[in-house]
Amino acid sequence: ESYESQKERIRMLEQQLKIAREEKQ
Repeated sequence: ESYESQKERIRMLEQQLKIAREEKQ
């Protein structure tokens, strides 16, 4: 797997974490 696709997956995961945190509040 390329470095670019790994970066993209990490960015998606961080986005999901941010959304989950906002939903908790």
